[in-house]
Amino acid sequence: MPPNYSRRYRTNDTIQVNVIAEHIRTFEQLEASRRTEDQQLREAIVKAAETLQETPEAGKHIAGDRIPKEYIRRHGRGVSFWKYDILGSWRLIYTIGREEGMILVTLVEWMTHDEYERRFRY
Repeated sequence: MPPNYSRRYRTNDTIQVNVIAEHIRTFEQLEASRRTEDQQLREAIVKAAETLQETPEAGKHIAGDRIPKEYIRRHGRGVSFWKYDILGSWRLIYTIGREEGMILVTLVEWMTHDEYERRFRY
């Protein structure tokens, strides 16, 4: 099951961490895989989700001019994207939002560092 955590934030807001719907299947495939690399990646994603639940801004903010147009189409303008380094050369992309007194951390995508550099034009 993909990470889905809820807890209290220091301002008494609840923090909820979710995986974007289109990647739930990918996460479940990692869970079902017997490959060591897949299990390590799954564990790294879960650990990152736990860290982000404690400290949503633990990652590095991605500058607005680096955001791919595809992300803007899917998530809209004004959405703040963040990068969290996991498992050596893997990167976790997430957003931080607010809804009804709750802080929402949404895990958008995970990718290798090379994929990250291509997608975000570094």
